[in-house]
Amino acid sequence: MIYTRSKIEYGYYIDCENYYLKIQDNATNDVYEIYLNIGSYTRDEFLEMVNSKFIANGLAVDLEYINDNLSLNSVGYTLLPESTAPDFSTLKKEYFPPFLLQSCLSDEDNEELRKPTVNTSGCGVSEIVYFGSDSYIEFNIMYEGKNINCQYANGSIEGLRCLRDLMSYSIRKRKIMFFPDKSSDEYKVLELEKASGSSKGTGYKLSEMYNRGLRDLFETKVLRWRVIENEC
Repeated sequence: MIYTRSKIEYGYYIDCENYYLKIQDNATNDVYEIYLNIGSYTRDEFLEMVNSKFIANGLAVDLEYINDNLSLNSVGYTLLPESTAPDFSTLKKEYFPPFLLQSCLSDEDNEELRKPTVNTSGCGVSEIVYFGSDSYIEFNIMYEGKNINCQYANGSIEGLRCLRDLMSYSIRKRKIMFFPDKSSDEYKVLELEKASGSSKGTGYKLSEMYNRGLRDLFETKVLRWRVIENEC
């Protein structure tokens, strides 16, 4: 168990439907077309990617992270309606597990070699060939559903929606920022590797804990996440 309240931050994603920006310089009426790079990002990666586009076009526009939200400083410029880019101020999403995470395994204790091949010589000496290694973090998220009075406990109806949204995002192999302690700025960048009912982490199931005699208490079962922060 992780003995701190955790947080997951996510949502920094660009696809073929929201990658286009069209900006007009109010002083010169010049129009600039900007194409954001498709992919999933951490918050800092996303800021760097977007701002590099503004710099490359010589625009005095800046995407900033202020008061826990993204803010576009575009004084002197107009974002034209043809743009399909997301509203940056609403892009960030957060999920706060309502209970301490269960069945936790730290990446310090969970390493696996990539594509290992073990060769044994005639005299019994073994050699291994592999292509780097991966570290993993595992945990189970528990949450409440309806209580006996058919009301939602612990704000859990909203929490359940948020968990579904997080899992739907994660099975698409998009990056998340995992904060073991939500009061700290330290986080790991993770990608979902495996979930209940999906050995490749491309699906998920949310199960009620009938087998433990716990009514209206649910769990994701153990989720396995690959740490990707230090990848080349």
